[in-house]
Amino acid sequence: MTRQLLTTINATAFFVCIISIFAAVVVALLGIWGVMGRFDLTLWRSLGSCGTFFAAAVCTSLAIRCFKSNDEIPHAAGAPVGQ
Repeated sequence: MTRQLLTTINATAFFVCIISIFAAVVVALLGIWGVMGRFDLTLWRSLGSCGTFFAAAVCTSLAIRCFKSNDEIPHAAGAPVGQ
């Protein structure tokens, strides 16, 4: 994977995290103020969806970090360290 692609995926994952946090706060406030019904499962399904998207974005970001750190490790057998 190229650095540009990894950077784009990382930026997208960050954007999804921010949107998920914002959506979860909005859904929680709607639930607190009684706009969304507490007894139908809409509130919990919405919060669960936001949590799922957030977790997926965090896992993507961690995977990108792993790919970036693996690029810095020399892969050729017998290659001197630091080259």
